[in-house]
Amino acid sequence: MTKPYQNYVNGKVGAVRLREKLSPAINPARKKECVGEFQASVEDDAGNAVSAAQSAFKDWKKKKAPGEDRMVEKFISALESHNKEFAGNNNQGAGEDFKGIPWRD
Repeated sequence: MTKPYQNYVNGKVGAVRLREKLSPAINPARKKECVGEFQASVEDDAGNAVSAAQSAFKDWKKKKAPGEDRMVEKFISALESHNKEFAGNNNQGAGEDFKGIPWRD
């Protein structure tokens, strides 16, 4: 059984009701491999996500550079500490196998 993924809206996982219908995400590099099942959202879910993003943007765009710098540094650190995982997921989505790629450790 694959892992079900819920919507992430307004800082919360499962911010909308998990519906019974889940949509499978198939690895294009390995057609028989399902990498997860994702919540089948409806128009109201998308509207709620857009509203939350617009509301968050109002505060975010007012942040001063030092706070933004710290956020970017934390993001870069997270990317670097999980680079193999992110690259593997990205390659799966592009339909490529994840083999023989050199990493900077």
